Amino acid sequence: MVDDGKKGEGKERGGSAYRERAKDQGVYATKPTRWTRFMRVFFLYQAWRFLVINLKMLRMISKGHG
Repeated sequence: MVDDGKKGEGKERGGSAYRERAKDQGVYATKPTRWTRFMRVFFLYQAWRFLVINLKMLRMISKGHG
């Protein structure tokens, strides 16, 4: 690509075409519900999920070594 001194045009990330595409795609992004946001920061739920996933990993590892 030849540098003609123009910045932010064309297919690069800074170009207006990229910004328009990004803006259009952002319209369809879903917003998490209040319950989802609460569960993401609720310590007891996170601790429970941590325990569950670790038990699943231990079970998978033990099957591989058996």
